[in-house]
Amino acid sequence: MTYHLNKKIKREITDGIVDFIALDMRPINLTEGVGFKMMIKILVPGYTVPKRETIMHALTAKYDNTKEKVLESIKNSQAVSFTTDMWTSLRMESYMTVTAHFITEAWKLQCLVLPTLGRDAYEIPGCKRVAVVHDNTANMVLCADILEQEEEWADVKGVRCAGHTLQLCINTALRQDPICRTVAAARHLVAHFKKGAKARKGPKEEQKQQKVIEHLLILDISTRWNSFQTMLERLLEQRLPVTAVLSDPNYTGKNERYRDLNTAQWNMAEDILNVLKPMVTLTELLSKEDNASIPMLANLKRCHLAVVEDDSPDTK
Repeated sequence: MTYHLNKKIKREITDGIVDFIALDMRPINLTEGVGFKMMIKILVPGYTVPKRETIMHALTAKYDNTKEKVLESIKNSQAVSFTTDMWTSLRMESYMTVTAHFITEAWKLQCLVLPTLGRDAYEIPGCKRVAVVHDNTANMVLCADILEQEEEWADVKGVRCAGHTLQLCINTALRQDPICRTVAAARHLVAHFKKGAKARKGPKEEQKQQKVIEHLLILDISTRWNSFQTMLERLLEQRLPVTAVLSDPNYTGKNERYRDLNTAQWNMAEDILNVLKPMVTLTELLSKEDNASIPMLANLKRCHLAVVEDDSPDTK
């Protein structure tokens, strides 16, 4: 059966492919793959995937059109703030992404990523520049200080990221005695159940017997403090099966039973988790592009960072 598509439909399909590549950040050569072409042939019989040059031309046109819209949006705004984020590619090349934040005339918060082409690439007037938000690394703090010394950026304030500052505070707290000993003991305990088939089998049997939800333990990632909260939460959930397995000679040798946390450490783990839970939520809220962070800070300090009577001596 022969299918005939008019030019309008073909153009819409091509635009859809271009959007797919741009929005999902896919490589252009994806359209040259045999599997991709087979999929398109099944979905849209009669449509031929354009050549790479055609796709590239369409992407360039879409980029120019989007850039024009971004420039117009920034031009119509009254004030613009910036956030910066450092990241490293798979080739270990360092990049800095700059995002512009402003409120439209319709009172909608807009967040637009600007290209890394130099700070004046978008020709944002100095009178509209308000603040540059950055993390606490020494190079970014120095960069903001140098920027403020330049005449055209003199009125722009460098602001340290509240979310990153909160994370640094939590990391520092987790390194304090006796919290750090409980943290290390919890990691060693979880790692024990990750290293062998026999160690992994024990909890499954105990979970069934004790009617505890059959979840696996999670080992945290040192560079992500919130993963420690996830590990601790799962470990406390599985406390009974874990303790039972460690005391069962069928699964645990005498020289491995020391891995179980003592009562004080289990209690401290609960205290740590009670503190970390709201911090994770707060960090996520502070990190969202569509939230205004500054109004949250007063509430954060008053309600979540203040010491209360019920806090244990260690969490205080």
